[in-house]
Amino acid sequence: MLKSIARTFVDAARDTDLVACTGGEEFAIVLPETEAPGGRERAERAREEIGSLRQFRRPITVSIGITTLTDRTSTVMMLVKEADMQLCVSAQ
Repeated sequence: MLKSIARTFVDAARDTDLVACTGGEEFAIVLPETEAPGGRERAERAREEIGSLRQFRRPITVSIGITTLTDRTSTVMMLVKEADMQLCVSAQ
């Protein structure tokens, strides 16, 4: 299942994006030159694509946290913490 989710993220990524597995079931996607509204739009499309994967017995749901680089989130750890706090409610 995780491989299918990862493949969905990679397939949807632009050449400038960075997709990484950051933990057992966690991924990070860096979207350069993308403001928050664009990030939310990309996240919703990814969630819909993942929800449409049909090779499993039940629908796959994901929660996605979005944040942008600011003075307040200037380190990787701060970005991860902020994204974690901004998790979107999972949808099918």
